[in-house]
Amino acid sequence: MTEGEEARRAFVLMGLRGVGKTTVGKALAGRLGLSFVDSDERVLLASGITSAAWIRERGEDAFRAFEASIVLEVLDGPATAVPDGLVLALGGGGLSLPSVRERLGAARRAGTVLGIWLRAPCELLVARCASDARGGLVRPTLLAADPTEDCRRLAALRGPVYARFADLVVDAARAAEDVALGVAESLAKEGHLSRATGDGLPR
Repeated sequence: MTEGEEARRAFVLMGLRGVGKTTVGKALAGRLGLSFVDSDERVLLASGITSAAWIRERGEDAFRAFEASIVLEVLDGPATAVPDGLVLALGGGGLSLPSVRERLGAARRAGTVLGIWLRAPCELLVARCASDARGGLVRPTLLAADPTEDCRRLAALRGPVYARFADLVVDAARAAEDVALGVAESLAKEGHLSRATGDGLPR
């Protein structure tokens, strides 16, 4: 990056269900003074039903196609760019469809987006999903006969895709605020934050 050039300011969070993409994303966006978009929340806003209900009632293929249309709408613009000042939390399977992978891949190669992979053990992810269920949010993982085994299956399936798009891999087995602070520290250290954004670190 040359002197005076602005660092990229669009960050895409990816990872399995329950890893904390929404809570970490909100905390990170708050720290950096950026806009936050959650693809699952956009699905709910656009359709009136949750992602879990979509999958249960209409099938995963139909959900992924609709989710992709929502993500591409958020990323509307030149193929190698993303909206400036954005933190985007993708659904756990948000990179399943080629259209989303191609769009984010082009932007990442152009240096206008940075991928952040949040990781945590499946045992913790299932426990978080179970805690969410007690609050009324039932995630698809809990509908499996063996939720932990289902999580491991998804980790094996999606892990290589996350790795392909990740510029930063983060241990998310901590409180969301601690994870967000760690992400901000790494982004600042590696020069991925613009002067206007600031580093989001405590003073």
